[in-house]
Amino acid sequence: MRARTRSVGALLLVLGLGSVGGCTWLGGGGSGTSEPADNPKVRTLAKVQGWDEGLGEPSDEFGVLEIAWDEVQAEELWSEAVPSSLASGARLPDKPGLYGELRSVDLSTHVVALWSGGESGTCPEYVDRIALDRGSVVVTTARSSRFEQCTADYNGYRAVVSVPRKDLPDQDDVDSTPGLWREKGMSSGGQEIRLADFADRD
Repeated sequence: MRARTRSVGALLLVLGLGSVGGCTWLGGGGSGTSEPADNPKVRTLAKVQGWDEGLGEPSDEFGVLEIAWDEVQAEELWSEAVPSSLASGARLPDKPGLYGELRSVDLSTHVVALWSGGESGTCPEYVDRIALDRGSVVVTTARSSRFEQCTADYNGYRAVVSVPRKDLPDQDDVDSTPGLWREKGMSSGGQEIRLADFADRD
């Protein structure tokens, strides 16, 4: 992926597993992890460097959130986005690695989604929250770096996450719902992103 400058002003502010075949999906009993099923924050299952080849690289979009609404779509998304050789990650999902199992997602309350975005080369980040805010779906990312200022380069990455269904529009409304990316701590503004149904990927 070519280098791209993160043009949004807020980025320059000083701011402080393998195969899915045969998966047994959870029903209504919870996420199967230490986080409760109604956790208001998203849960990262995997982070990978670069955008997925199947998505391409739209030059006019800061990021894309693709949503898999059912088991079949979720397994296809995982298969396309997560390399079988991806190793286990550390505690905080700001580095490439596996952080959860696809089968741990309770599809009665959550969806699986693929966030394709970009991060500063000096300040790796992770998806902190995805939620509706004043009619837009807002993807909020956070960083673990203690650098007081991050470089404004754009390094593409993708993250497979689980998101509460209540924090997303209905499937029929996805294409007409605007989307924004924000850095954690921003209360308004942000960069425009695209929302998509994963099943509609070419």
